[in-house]
Amino acid sequence: MSKKLVYLFIALALLSFASCINYDNEITLNNDGSGKIHIHYWMAESMYNMMKGQPPKEGEAPKADPFSEEEVAKSYQGEGLKVSGFKTFKDEEKEPNRHVELDVSFTNITNLSNCKEFEKWVFQFDAKDSIVFSAVLPPEAKPDKEMTEEEKKSAKSASDMLAGYSYTMTIKFPGKVLETSGTIDTEDPTKVKWTTTMSAKNDEGMNLTAKVEKGKGAGGPLPLIIFGGFIVVIIIIAIVAGGKKKGAPEVVTEEVPGDE
Repeated sequence: MSKKLVYLFIALALLSFASCINYDNEITLNNDGSGKIHIHYWMAESMYNMMKGQPPKEGEAPKADPFSEEEVAKSYQGEGLKVSGFKTFKDEEKEPNRHVELDVSFTNITNLSNCKEFEKWVFQFDAKDSIVFSAVLPPEAKPDKEMTEEEKKSAKSASDMLAGYSYTMTIKFPGKVLETSGTIDTEDPTKVKWTTTMSAKNDEGMNLTAKVEKGKGAGGPLPLIIFGGFIVVIIIIAIVAGGKKKGAPEVVTEEVPGDE
């Protein structure tokens, strides 16, 4: 086997399953920190088949399909989280890809750290006068010892391969975004996007920040105020209508005597 091929296999061995995929995460966030994340990721069908077809090690059970609902759900289960809407499919591109889509609702965005997929992320959410949000992913830890030249070449091959995969996080906030480290949507000032490569995500981490006006969406006090005001108006109308009916003067019909 040529040395070049050896380096390729070493590089592939260094890649984790999550690093071989394009990720597109879309979060919808409410005033109280609750919300939902729609997760969409995909990889080349050929790589998917290669991973699925890997024989188990001696003494181990056959590996489960990594894109099955049961296996995918394991990465997104945790306290305060609910997984739904799972689907997987192969597209019709010239070089087809295998896709997975699912939704994860959360009672507070900080709960995302309770699942395996986001366990390394640190989420912060404060909603006093305005919403202050941050999500930090630290870079991957570096090896403790100095790598050999061969290991450096392998790592470089792996990094170059990961540069071809992307990681995107889009958040739709409940109000207008005032400050952010991401890119505000030109058509929707409540939406921000952060995009990087899988290589940069691993080597540099990610730092998502935003300061946002409180909105009128779910989780805010305005819907309750409007509903409460509506009820009060109905009660007042009922009282006034009832009072008029009760206090209305009695109409007395006086009989006019006729000629006898």
